[in-house]
Amino acid sequence: ARSTLGALPSVRVAVRRVVPDSAAARSGLVRPGMILVSANGATLEDRPTVAAVAAAISDAARPLTLVLRDPDAFSAQLEPGSGAQVAQTTVLPSYPPATAASPQRGPPQVLAVRKARVPEICGEGAKVGDLLEVRYEGRLEDGRLFDGSELSFGEDQGGQQIPGRAGDATLYFVLGMQPNGQFPIAWDAAMPGACVGEVRTVKVPPVLGFQDKGSKRRGVPPYATLFYTLQLVSINGVALPR
Repeated sequence: ARSTLGALPSVRVAVRRVVPDSAAARSGLVRPGMILVSANGATLEDRPTVAAVAAAISDAARPLTLVLRDPDAFSAQLEPGSGAQVAQTTVLPSYPPATAASPQRGPPQVLAVRKARVPEICGEGAKVGDLLEVRYEGRLEDGRLFDGSELSFGEDQGGQQIPGRAGDATLYFVLGMQPNGQFPIAWDAAMPGACVGEVRTVKVPPVLGFQDKGSKRRGVPPYATLFYTLQLVSINGVALPR
């Protein structure tokens, strides 16, 4: 098992070794470290133990179709010069989780990042441990504003008061090392590789947002998908492109 989202507490079961002369070895497509995604279309990503994944594969009908994924692809797509405009990955666990009363698992939780605007000079992006200065706003799926760096007490489209972060024009946080709960945890996965002046939009699934509780204070219902727009203003106090 290994993390696929940098600082985020997300694990998957990965290939440890490829048996010589097996179908996987002959295909040339499977290598150690690749993540097991599904077996005959049934997800394996919400089964974070080797035993659970092995049992699911053993019980699956034959012929067996396995889907695997390169765990480094998401992070690589966020880096400058990758050529990718969008990067996305599923996040554990499925939400809502299965229970005895409701055994059906919820839909896959997908974290998606889009590079909405990339500056002309973008050779060196943010990395874990950097102090980032950002402007941001957060909206719900229907477009309602629920948070923002420049928002103190504003009104949404329905005239409801929306509390923000004390009217700060910008906000600072240490990438990948922020105290738990201080800022949205999805930012740690979404901002590596971002350049000064870059704008990214981030679609945050409920499991990385307010989950089943929502936020009454901010007008966020339970199981809400959140949409953040972040502009990177400076890295370690330097606002010059690099």
